[in-house]
Amino acid sequence: MGNGAYGTVYLATEQQTGRQVVAKVISIGTEESSTSFRTEQRIWKHMQRCPGYPHPNIIRYFEVIDWKSRGVVIMELAAGGSLSDTLYDGVTADPGAVDGVRTPLGDALLTDEALAKKLYGQLAAGFQWLGQCGVVHKDLKPDNIMLTKPFLQGGIIKIIDFGLASLTSDQRAGSLANMYYNLHQNVDPRTNKKGTRTFDDFAMGLILAEIGTGVPPFFNPQNDYFSTKGNLQNQKGIFYILQPKKVCSAGDAGIFPPKRDLAMGKVSIDAAVKEVVGRSLYYNQNGRHFVYNSAVEQGIGNVQLLKQSWLYNSPAAMSLLHSLLAGREDDRIEPSTLMSSKWLSDVRESPSPEIPVAEMTLQPQVEAHVHVPPPAPPLVQDLREEEEPVETKQEAPKLNMCRNPYKERGPPSLCKVRHSSHSDCYVGISCGGGPSHMVKLEQGFGAGTVPNCGNCRLA
Repeated sequence: MGNGAYGTVYLATEQQTGRQVVAKVISIGTEESSTSFRTEQRIWKHMQRCPGYPHPNIIRYFEVIDWKSRGVVIMELAAGGSLSDTLYDGVTADPGAVDGVRTPLGDALLTDEALAKKLYGQLAAGFQWLGQCGVVHKDLKPDNIMLTKPFLQGGIIKIIDFGLASLTSDQRAGSLANMYYNLHQNVDPRTNKKGTRTFDDFAMGLILAEIGTGVPPFFNPQNDYFSTKGNLQNQKGIFYILQPKKVCSAGDAGIFPPKRDLAMGKVSIDAAVKEVVGRSLYYNQNGRHFVYNSAVEQGIGNVQLLKQSWLYNSPAAMSLLHSLLAGREDDRIEPSTLMSSKWLSDVRESPSPEIPVAEMTLQPQVEAHVHVPPPAPPLVQDLREEEEPVETKQEAPKLNMCRNPYKERGPPSLCKVRHSSHSDCYVGISCGGGPSHMVKLEQGFGAGTVPNCGNCRLA
């Protein structure tokens, strides 16, 4: 299914039950990889003892075992893609990946507060349970937040990857945290108990801001991660939108000062949110990017557009954002009580029901047309049908839809799809944000490149 920092992730089948699971196989030959595996093993055993395990928004571990000088982590399958895949097409950590765009769902989340609550509320429920369980994740980011299926089809959030995690009861600081989504890279639980308990707050705040502004917080055009395409073209995230050129030019080596400036109030969180979401909304309405320095400059109507932003205009949402991004530990919200915050107080902690596609006015409808391209490629060929997508959804299985199709990570310009089926099968693909169509994949656990398709996503 893909490669991680320390090993390979496989789709596996439990022979006794036929249940499909994920097997992460870690080479534990180095101290770093061994520590990561032992940490996951220890955290899993600890979580098993916590009331409410397994929690619906935390990936369920079935077994963590030593096997032939390797560590094997067996966990439930979450086949709906990551939160990053939900918000963007083509935004990756791969070098040279500059073709990322915000998805239609990512656009809709800028203005639909109820939808944003359904999404973020599930993440918050899982985060609260981790706080009550005494687990500090230290690597919360959209890539480590999976869904059981696409969100609009009732997908459930699952927090994954506890290889850097620690416990609030630990007597050591443990591994360094993710540098992009955390204010600090470590904290000592022996000397800073409140800082340990609230360590992940900053990451949760950045994810809330990312959902509400539509741009990764660390986007820094020409200096670090950025995009040269579409609605994300040369857009800055909240770290850099108000920073001078000297700070921006330092790139990721100088990422701590802009994070600190936001956390300590040197840079206004409200102003940063306003500037980023203002530009996102301007592009959505006008199909071109905002050229002025300020979101309210030149009196061109962007003030009216800002009224569409639930994040910027909701005192409860902004209050939560401030408490999550707070630099002073005494000002942070306790993870164990996150769901009682005013903005989340009306969100159910159980997984949200399926959301009818018809409710998503900004989500383009999937189209299907009959088309057999000449000549047919060896692995993938287009097949399209004449009916409208909503009407034909129930007839899709007649095409023998693929079991557990998923994108293989790689350059955004290539669309590689894997699946596990015993015969030829079909999967819906959208290329470059365009309408979806059906493609045929060969039998077996295979992978192939969809011709003439970049920045793809599974329909």
